Amino acid sequence: MMPELELIKLARHISTFWSLLAFAVLIIGLIAGRIIGATASARGRALPFRIAVLNRVVLFGIVVVGAGMFVKVLPLFAFRGTPVHGVVLRKGAQTTVAAAQISLDGLSELGTTSDNNGNFQLRLPADRRQDYYTVRAQLGGEGGTAKVTDADAPKTSVTIELPPPADYGWTTVNIPEGWSLRAVLQRLADGEKTTIVYGQGCTAAFLNSKVRAGELRARTTAAVMAELPRRLVRPLGLEIKAVRAADGGHYEVDCSE
Repeated sequence: MMPELELIKLARHISTFWSLLAFAVLIIGLIAGRIIGATASARGRALPFRIAVLNRVVLFGIVVVGAGMFVKVLPLFAFRGTPVHGVVLRKGAQTTVAAAQISLDGLSELGTTSDNNGNFQLRLPADRRQDYYTVRAQLGGEGGTAKVTDADAPKTSVTIELPPPADYGWTTVNIPEGWSLRAVLQRLADGEKTTIVYGQGCTAAFLNSKVRAGELRARTTAAVMAELPRRLVRPLGLEIKAVRAADGGHYEVDCSE
């Protein structure tokens, strides 16, 4: 048995053929009517004869158009539509994206938005089904695409990845009120399951200094550590240079003026 999609394509071709046939019949009928009418006018019966010819042309045209419309709408009743579903994610971060605009290339009238969990679903009417679909997600000026075949769409979840956020991969630390420099450094190290080896210049007075509360963010953990002395409630004029050891197991933190 011929697959559903192939039957739908056949119906489209038949519909196109009938439309062209109806147009051709109309043109031929009008031309023939003028020629036959002109010939019949010499015999004194032009008007009745022309009306008879036109009636037959109109009747045949109605039959052709009616058949074409039947074939065109038949897939809507005889075949099921195709659901296209999936999820929108941030590339790298793998977090879901809500409120992204979802559309299908070439089928702009079909669209939706991703829900609060990044999920979406579209349903294509039977007469709009194609071999494959390019699903597009857009949010602001960012966009991503994924492709899925008509056969796979009902059982395959499409994953569309948008570019990662501008600050993806940065290290962020939220510093509570009253925390010391040592405590913040230790939190950063714990977040990467590492330890800290302090240099001789890192005195107890310096490490016990209080850091202003709030969020601090930089491209790397070492860069966040280096920024901390400038966030002290009472700066001591010292700077931090932090380097992650080659084995990755600890940070070497040096303190100097």
